[in-house]
Amino acid sequence: ITKPNYMIPVRFWIRVIINRCYDAVITAQGNGELASEKFRAILLCMTGQHTFDKDPSFKHLKSCSHSAPTVNWIFIPGGIGGRIYNRLASEVFTDKNIEDIKSVSWRLQTSTCESINALAWRYASKDLYFTRPGHEMRTQLTMIHWNYLKHTIADGSRPVVGKKSYNNPTSKRVVWRNVRKSMTHPWREDIKRLTYQREIDRLTRPLVPSAADPNLEEEWSSDEEGEDDALVPPPLTPTQR
Repeated sequence: ITKPNYMIPVRFWIRVIINRCYDAVITAQGNGELASEKFRAILLCMTGQHTFDKDPSFKHLKSCSHSAPTVNWIFIPGGIGGRIYNRLASEVFTDKNIEDIKSVSWRLQTSTCESINALAWRYASKDLYFTRPGHEMRTQLTMIHWNYLKHTIADGSRPVVGKKSYNNPTSKRVVWRNVRKSMTHPWREDIKRLTYQREIDRLTRPLVPSAADPNLEEEWSSDEEGEDDALVPPPLTPTQR
């Protein structure tokens, strides 16, 4: 973004712009429309515009929350319509980013989505093909697994037993995460037992019902057995006459 020579002044603002983007999401506290308006206001703020009450597109934000800056180097040379403004608008403050920031978690947490996706890949690998019923079954197993993990955390049966460090490429620093007690997943044994029992019942079920099956209704009653079968008797021969 700051590669052209005319963007050299912006190189000193990169960290400020990033921090204000974080501030727009966090202070909105889940209000996507407000976060989007604060995000758009960053660019206008750097041109010296700090009130937005006359702009009908700003419905939640009417002015900047800070006092007017006094240091000239944080202003965009050329103002609105200048080369720096247009480049920032086309590279950073795009229509897509203005819309996407509405759905960013104000807690700045994406680990939950990444964790459940990683868990789903264990049950339904992208390297294999599954039929629709098979894929639906594996999706259900994923959700059972995920809900059981959350349940054991809530009831205290899976406490934190240690810490593990890793390098966060986003923040460029080492962060620590909790390591919890290993799981036993007893629900898997229940599913396996029920599946085996259902398969055994299917294999041992007689294909043709037995005549001694007490669940079968009698095909004929005792009265019907003594009745004629409605066949026409053969004609009498001359000797029989």
